[in-house]
Amino acid sequence: MAKLIKKEEPNILYASDGSHKKSKEIKYDEVVESELELHLKREKQKRGGKFVIIISNLPENPDYSKKLAKELKKYCACGGTVKKGNIEVQGDKFDQVNEFLLNRNIKTKKIGG
Repeated sequence: MAKLIKKEEPNILYASDGSHKKSKEIKYDEVVESELELHLKREKQKRGGKFVIIISNLPENPDYSKKLAKELKKYCACGGTVKKGNIEVQGDKFDQVNEFLLNRNIKTKKIGG
């Protein structure tokens, strides 16, 4: 015997007031750059002997992280990506990354050696 499953909401195909559309957009808080303190780390392990600068302690706003990474890559003239809430910048560009962030009034803290 088949079981009947009750649904919470009826299947609405169309509504003229726009209520049939479900909002999937998540809104994040504004980022105040002067209140940030980002951690900078130079890493070489498991990267084929090449240096990568990892910027961590970013706010939980993926749009801000992507925008900052794009501007940072353009400033340093190098590649990079946003992975797991961190920005990775290719190359030994520690001084340039630190200078860029300080010019934007973002505090930095060096992590590791």
